Order: sequence, then C-alpha cells, then structure tokens
Amino acid sequence: MGNGKSKGKEMPYRQVKKKGYKNVTYSRNVVNESRLGYTEIPIHRPKFIFFEFQGLRANIPHWIFFGNVLVNKWCNTSFSLSDYTSAARTSKIKEPGDTYVNATSFPAAQGGPTNGGDNTELVSAADGSLKGLFYLQSNVSLNFPTNTDGTNFSALDVSVMDRDEALSYAATKFYGMGQYEDWYEHTTTEYETRREKYYYYETVYYDREHGRDGNYGGGQTASSGSISIGYSLGDTAQVDPGLAGAAGLGPVGGYSGITGPNASVGSSGSGNPGGVCFAHGTLFRMIDNTYKEIQDIVVGDVMFEGGKVYATIVGEGLTQDWFDYNGVHVTGSHPVLDNDGIWKRVKHTSATEIQPYDKTYTLLNLNHIMVSKGNIYFTDYDEVEWVNDIENDAYVIDKLNEQNLYKKVG
Repeated sequence: MGNGKSKGKEMPYRQVKKKGYKNVTYSRNVVNESRLGYTEIPIHRPKFIFFEFQGLRANIPHWIFFGNVLVNKWCNTSFSLSDYTSAARTSKIKEPGDTYVNATSFPAAQGGPTNGGDNTELVSAADGSLKGLFYLQSNVSLNFPTNTDGTNFSALDVSVMDRDEALSYAATKFYGMGQYEDWYEHTTTEYETRREKYYYYETVYYDREHGRDGNYGGGQTASSGSISIGYSLGDTAQVDPGLAGAAGLGPVGGYSGITGPNASVGSSGSGNPGGVCFAHGTLFRMIDNTYKEIQDIVVGDVMFEGGKVYATIVGEGLTQDWFDYNGVHVTGSHPVLDNDGIWKRVKHTSATEIQPYDKTYTLLNLNHIMVSKGNIYFTDYDEVEWVNDIENDAYVIDKLNEQNLYKKVG
C-alpha cells in the first residue's frame, strides 16, 4: 500500500474555474506595390492630328505616308484648322480615347476616309495645299510606330514613287512616345502578438479522512459538521460548514468546532483576520453584476469570479495599517492585483496611507477572489492560510502563482 492520495471515484472533488493569460501571435499577408519608374515604348495612344501641306503642285493626286506606312485611308480632307481648334476639349476630335480603337480606317462616325477609303489618292487644292485630319490608330494588332527623333508625315506626288524624283513632295515630323509605368507587386507577412485571457477548469480532490486537498491544505468535508477558522478578540463569524468543507477551509488560529449551517461565534483564538480586511461600505461585484457593500454580503451569496461565499468575519478593536487603494479602503497586508498585472501587498503599491478603522470586514468564497468597484482584484481571507508569517511576501506571492490567480509573476 502506498502513502499517496487516491483520486478514484470514491474521492470527493469540485471543479474550480480559473483564468490564465497567453500570448497569441496573429499573421496576415499584405500585398505591397513599389513603383519602379517608366519605360518608353514607340507607340502613341489613338489621336486625331491636323495636318496641312503647302507648295505642292496644284490639283495633283498624292500619297500620304506616316513613316513608311501608306495612310490615305486614315485621312479626311474635309476638316479645316478652325474645325480642329474650335472643337471642345472633351470632344471626340480632341480626346477620342478608346472610342474608335477598333476602326480599320478613318472613323465612320467622323465622316470616314476621303474618297471612300482603300488608300485612294488625295488631290491637292488649286493653291497647292493639302490639309485635313489624320487618325493615328493604336490597338493590339494595328498601330503606327513612332520614334523618339520624330516620325515623317509626308505627301508624295503619285506620278513618281520616288521622293528624289517626284515633282511634288512635302513632309513634316510628328513627335510622340508612349510610356509604361512599371510597378513591382510583392507580398509581405505582418505579425502581431496579443496577450489574451482564457479560462480553464481544474478538478480538486479532497482527502475524506483528513479533509485536505492539493491546493489549500486543511479543511474538513461537509459531512464532518465541524470546521476551523481563526479570528481575533471581538470577532464574529458566520460560516456554512458544507461550503467550507468543500473549499478546504483549514485551521489558521485558535478556534475550531464551529457547527451548524450558519454558526455565530463571539471570540477566541490567535488568528488575525484584520490582516486582510476592508472598511465598512466597500462595494464588491456579485455574480449578477450588481454591487453589494461588504457588510451586507452573507453566506450563500455568489460573487463575481469568487463564487459562493461560505464564511464572513467582522473584527473590532484591531490595529492595522490602512490604505486608500484607488478608492478602496483596505489593510496594507491585503494582496491586490496591481495595475502592472502583478500581485502585491497593498502597502507595497502606490496606495496612500489613511487613518485606521476600528471595525473590519472580510469573507471567504470558493475561488478566493473579490472584485471591488473599479474592477480591482483582491484575494479573500483564505490567503492567510498559505503562510504563518503574514509579512513573508515572497512565499505568499509564490502561492498566488501556484493557484494560477490571473497572472504568473515573473
């Protein structure tokens, strides 16, 4: 036979809800774009260009070339310079955009090519001039290449297909160059770490013979009808032995044998509940999110986070150091979860010392947590069970950590 505890079905147990914190890292992919600059291309967007040749032989047919490409069917000689210059900035003549991007000759909507198309010759006027609009087409399969040093736009007498031998020839240059704006698209991963709260349940078993469990040490089961609690001269206590036995309430000083569902005690013992006490009127949050003053909380009430109350204690004539901790009047030895998330004695925080109270109030609940107005977390009276010397802070804080009360202390 071993000396270890058996935790089989015959052992009484309870489920304790506890809270912890963990770091969770989240990631997401973000698409970024970086501009790399511009690349010149020898293509111009679709555009109408007004042209006028002068000094040609009068009334002579001519071929019109853009670079080395015959473009008679892309020209219409019915337009004058005033037709072009007086057109609105937003007109299709000035800004055709993609309206005629599929046209295979001068757009029909603007009159079509002179003489019906098919690269029919264009005849100079009696004064030797030849003018009109040229549609510079540009789409995937059909476009007119341009050059950075200009592209020749010329009229050539059809009698001799040789510029050097022709009797009538005129030329000018069109300057235009397209650009691509180059962008580099890439994906990066961003990370963010957040501190998140989580809850978990822990099964606590009790020694039926000695009324002990692995967390609290001491305390008797509900069936014994007897518990132990420590307090000082002038204290009164209200205790529910059934709840106290389930919580493992143990002896911390001088008085034992409180019996009955709500036993009331006058004085005895050497315990010191004044070490972890609150002033009259201190508000604590209940399970229904309402608040009750500590002197009005009774055995059986259920507190937020702390669970059901199984004992209340009122002390008189105690001498303690008292402090104002964010509006809560409390004794200096009481542990509090401070603003930095670390459990400390109140007197070791930035709390302000105040005049002592003659009467003190404290209680015990199943989870040993009390949440005051302002969402401030305190331990209950049961904290003093973990140490004989209440000033031994390092030991008490270690025990708070072992209980996983809200945050590990580094």
